[in-house]
Amino acid sequence: MIVGVTQMDCAILVISLLDGPMPQTIEHLLLIKQIGVKNLIVFLNKEDKVNDEEIINFVKEEVLFLMDKYGYKENNISILKGSALKALECANSKEDLNNIWVKKILDLVEIMDKNIKVVNDSINEPFLMAIEDSFLITGRGTVVTGKIERGSIKSGDKVELIGNDSLIQTTVIDIEMFNKVLDLGEVGDNIGVLLRNIKKNNVKRGYILAKPNTVKSFKLFESSVYILSKSEGGRHKPFLPGYKPQFFIRTSDITGEVKSIFSNNNELKMAMPG
Repeated sequence: MIVGVTQMDCAILVISLLDGPMPQTIEHLLLIKQIGVKNLIVFLNKEDKVNDEEIINFVKEEVLFLMDKYGYKENNISILKGSALKALECANSKEDLNNIWVKKILDLVEIMDKNIKVVNDSINEPFLMAIEDSFLITGRGTVVTGKIERGSIKSGDKVELIGNDSLIQTTVIDIEMFNKVLDLGEVGDNIGVLLRNIKKNNVKRGYILAKPNTVKSFKLFESSVYILSKSEGGRHKPFLPGYKPQFFIRTSDITGEVKSIFSNNNELKMAMPG
């Protein structure tokens, strides 16, 4: 989920009206807030199981309180309610699709179309794509897949394949999206790229495909982080320099080591959750 959320333009937070906000709801909110997801829609699910309007209003108030606590103001949030299961049952049984449950899902889709504004400011920046997967096509070569994070790419472009300890220059042979050949891939496209003279073992998930001389690989970096507390579903204890957590950066999943800890330019002996 952590890998996926870094590629999101919007978040739909699904909350059960039977349970209200749960600990993982807070985790999800913190995560999408930390990576800068601004578009947020709340869908209160399982409405068919709740007949009491007071309970529904109480859950709404809980949600709004939580949203405000983590920096999402009421006028920037769309809250809808319905039953995903009921809508799915109606669609699968080919019942009248004008019923109330299907309409509520269509209302959700309408809100998405209306409120989510994807601004591709990065279309003119140098091409960059984090690699999600790779596979070999017999007789053709190696294909890498991923979502274009910035810039654009076309057949014949020179690119670099950048890993932890490697940099390979190659050329784009073909681009496909959903089994259709593209003349041009742009920001937001999930594509497959056929690369020239690249072997399957030359590439791994987490590598970067980029315009030449625009990206470098580093083993040491500074980062601003927030440590989840116990009540937020995070750590129970502090940690010291030397701690080795798992890092999720774009599509990569790698073990790293905390070398030092700072807060307000002061070096600390340990990091406390929260």
